Amino acid sequence: MPLPINAVALDDDAALQMCMWYEETDTIGGWHQLHFAPGIDREAVMAQARHNKRWPNGVPSNLAVKEEKPGPG
Repeated sequence: MPLPINAVALDDDAALQMCMWYEETDTIGGWHQLHFAPGIDREAVMAQARHNKRWPNGVPSNLAVKEEKPGPG
């Protein structure tokens, strides 16, 4: 169960967890409403949360991508 939207994250891990609980653009509980303690790099935490949400199982391996060979000419 997520913390209330008006809770204050006291460290980077708590801030990241709050970003993971809420959607970035949700009009009711978007990231713009999250509160972080002074000293937390808000942009870095949000960038990490975006990355984690985009790649929940980690970044795909290059081996999973089919390598294209250039054709003639």
